[in-house]
Amino acid sequence: MRQGPRCGHYLGKEDTGNASRLFSQSILAVFLAVAILSLLAFIFLDQVVLFLGANEALAPQLREYLKVILLFNLFLPSGFALNYFVSLDNNPLLASASMFGSAGINILMHRNFKALISQLYY
Repeated sequence: MRQGPRCGHYLGKEDTGNASRLFSQSILAVFLAVAILSLLAFIFLDQVVLFLGANEALAPQLREYLKVILLFNLFLPSGFALNYFVSLDNNPLLASASMFGSAGINILMHRNFKALISQLYY
């Protein structure tokens, strides 16, 4: 997030055009980096499972868990990046509310997806 201080600098100068450009580039960079890393982890899933130290009994469960996690892995880092830029707006209440809101949504989605996966597999 090296673009954050420069974006804050531009916002302080009321140069919203450059601030908006840096924001867009940063979000796109985070999204692409996570997408590439997730794709590589998906391609080399067996090696990742071995790297994490799973034994033969646990490896199939970990493999299924990682498949689900890697599909939705794009959203969490993007949320952190968005929260970082929200905090540059000099409104700490908005930054706190956005972090608590995203945590609440994460909890609800985890609960719903866990129920859905339980119905599909069991």
